[in-house]
Amino acid sequence: MGALQEAQRLIATMEQFSTRIAGLSSQLPRNLTLGIVDTIITDPLCPVAGAVALFAERAPSVHLEVITLPPGELLREVIGQKIDLAVGSFPRAVLGLDYLDLHDEPHHLYCAQGHPLFEVPDGDIGIDTVREHRIIARSYWAARDIRIFAIAAPHATVANIEAEAHLILSGAYLGHLPAHFAAQFPGRLRPLRPDLLSYAAHFQIAARQDWQDRAAIRCFVEALQQTSRDLLMRR
Repeated sequence: MGALQEAQRLIATMEQFSTRIAGLSSQLPRNLTLGIVDTIITDPLCPVAGAVALFAERAPSVHLEVITLPPGELLREVIGQKIDLAVGSFPRAVLGLDYLDLHDEPHHLYCAQGHPLFEVPDGDIGIDTVREHRIIARSYWAARDIRIFAIAAPHATVANIEAEAHLILSGAYLGHLPAHFAAQFPGRLRPLRPDLLSYAAHFQIAARQDWQDRAAIRCFVEALQQTSRDLLMRR
């Protein structure tokens, strides 16, 4: 009898889910635009791919567009209703948006083969040592990423992480990279003093404050949150 009741309960749950999905589909718009920051595909905690899979299953009729922009531009596009939601680390929040937490992404200060510090032991490296070398800043961080070095200005400025990687790999510059991205270059990059010079970029979903009233956006946000939880549990 217990098994029969459990089977009936499961059938009822599936029917309720099917009804919810059918109702959701009738409310969905034809298009959804997602904005993301660059070079997150190698992040093992990035929920975008998993969320896309769930969204494609739950909202198969919606045309999905994905664009990549720096964080500040993503927020402007969300405010301007040119994109529906964004995933990234947003150092400067914009009023009028909701920010939903996902995960933290570790960033280290790297040098490359050929740089004078590549063979120097960490014990001999301090902030004063680093200040003697060319340091990169990201334009969208407004110098917050180099504040610890107390320098008047960076020696190079980039708008995305791949550009920063090119400069670091030249052996002429120091700069921060996500640890997962730098891992693609084994033997070529070295993190300097992770105990002192590293930081975590906090990843969030950014959406307009009415996102819960918009079926497609709500569906994608829920998919991102579900995937993010699953990835964090497996870590």
